[in-house]
Amino acid sequence: MATGLGKTWLSAFDSNRPEYRRILFVAHREEILAQAMRSFRRIRPNAHMGHYGGGIREGDADILFASIQTLGRANHLGQFNPTAFDYIVVDEFHHAWAKSYRRVIRHFQPAFLLGMTATPERADGGDLLGLCQENLVYRQDIADGIRLGLLCPFHYFGVPDDVDYSNIPWRSTHFDEEALTKAVATQRRAQNALGQYRKHGGSRTLAFCVSQRHADFMAEYFRNNGLKSVAVHSGQSSAPRAVSLEHLRQRKIDVIFAVDMFNEGVDLPELDTVMMLRPTESPVIWIQQFGRGLRLSGNDKTLKVIDYIGNHRVFLIKPRTLFRLGSGREELLFLLKKLRSGNVELPPGCAVIYELEAIDILKELVQRAGPAIRSSTITRSSRRYTGRGQPSPKLSTTATRPGRYERITVPGGDSWIPWVIYPSRSGGRSRLHVNFSSIWKLRR
Repeated sequence: MATGLGKTWLSAFDSNRPEYRRILFVAHREEILAQAMRSFRRIRPNAHMGHYGGGIREGDADILFASIQTLGRANHLGQFNPTAFDYIVVDEFHHAWAKSYRRVIRHFQPAFLLGMTATPERADGGDLLGLCQENLVYRQDIADGIRLGLLCPFHYFGVPDDVDYSNIPWRSTHFDEEALTKAVATQRRAQNALGQYRKHGGSRTLAFCVSQRHADFMAEYFRNNGLKSVAVHSGQSSAPRAVSLEHLRQRKIDVIFAVDMFNEGVDLPELDTVMMLRPTESPVIWIQQFGRGLRLSGNDKTLKVIDYIGNHRVFLIKPRTLFRLGSGREELLFLLKKLRSGNVELPPGCAVIYELEAIDILKELVQRAGPAIRSSTITRSSRRYTGRGQPSPKLSTTATRPGRYERITVPGGDSWIPWVIYPSRSGGRSRLHVNFSSIWKLRR
């Protein structure tokens, strides 16, 4: 369910049954645990609630809110009987492929396990549904939430970025931070961002930056131009996080420039503008940042999103994610054609406006990239298959639909198994993930 649609409330109501005597709520941020405890308290005012993490060990509580960083350690996990909890909630479930989460999920044997996330897709191919026996209970995205009146409408502005990303080194899965910061922390780009803000922005803005130096630079530039702005990050030059959020709510601050903050677990219903001042290699992070301002706050709120579009393939993630497209080239080209003509179907009250130069940049990227993945036959024996006492199966199939779950036959092995192909972001090669008793990774 998209951010703001009430995942925590759903888990609180669903677990409020006599057969679920003890409940475990797992998350990776203290803010999420604190908010969840407040929600559960509204539903179960007399329940014995406890916290497990940050030096607090209240493991005997009826409803336990646990930090994965603490509970995921073997010495802490071993103190709990596998059947200690009847109902387990894992929030931000897109993290659940990490070893600490899988260790917790394997340890416990609840009557029901609920995984909740606003961003179920994973770029590394982790089989999240496999952790839940392939059982997807419910899905509701941003467009559904807006149509139901549960999220506010948005006006999205795709603006061209004058940074030449072809000159910035690419390190495995991301840009080199130092070179990227040098390219974006310039007077020219800051002046452009200020102009876009004054043209499209509102009164409470959250801007996502490349690095601490970039955030500090942007905050100083906006202050020098008469705006109340601060930078919030993990460095020593950061403004206080909680105080900055409160000042933004009270309109004592116009803009917060953030780095790796506020992607998850923070409710900002008063927020009316989001600025994407950084390239985003992950669709998960991009949609999380987009969704920060979609919570309702009054009847007339419309979120403004100002997003930079540059000349690198990672920027194709943005329209694909916004319009839930696959990895094929033709549907993206068709979308760009409709965007140019203004003929795009959107939820009520929403608008997507790309400047013509930004559309031209995206079109050139699509044409330069070619098909995301070509149909190909993959035949190889697995050296990573760990099914005990079973022969290593051979796989022979034609991979034609990247990014979708399909089924194939494995000679000499399981008759039907789920698979998914993820196009690589590092140039041409794709990855095939096959779910046997463990995950089998092949590379073409």
